[in-house]
Amino acid sequence: MPFVKFLSVSVLVVVLAGCATPKQFDGPERADSEVAILHIGENLIVERLNDEWPGIGLVDTYKFLPGNVSVGLRTTWGISSRIVLVFEAEAGEQYKVQAYFREEEGLDMCTAEIIDLSDNRIVTKERRTDRSLL
Repeated sequence: MPFVKFLSVSVLVVVLAGCATPKQFDGPERADSEVAILHIGENLIVERLNDEWPGIGLVDTYKFLPGNVSVGLRTTWGISSRIVLVFEAEAGEQYKVQAYFREEEGLDMCTAEIIDLSDNRIVTKERRTDRSLL
């Protein structure tokens, strides 16, 4: 019976951790007008944020200070390589990472873009494939 209680508490902690919006900067919490907010679209798992491991991929929103941001992610569609997207985050703005398929040389390729939610503009500055492991 103690194991069941331990397991229940562990699952609850993991679920609640996924509800938080972790900040990707040191220091005190800041107002949303001072940070950039990145929402992660469906079927995506974040593996790297600014070349750092962000923890288990249950979080779907991150806060950044303004500046250059890189996001390394994989899809849940079974694609083995990591897509790395780079964009310039601006204070007070909200962005979303959106994955989609596109045809390239006769093949359906998975890719993603960073979209500014204020005007649905693509703001990805750089996109590359990273085939290395974590």
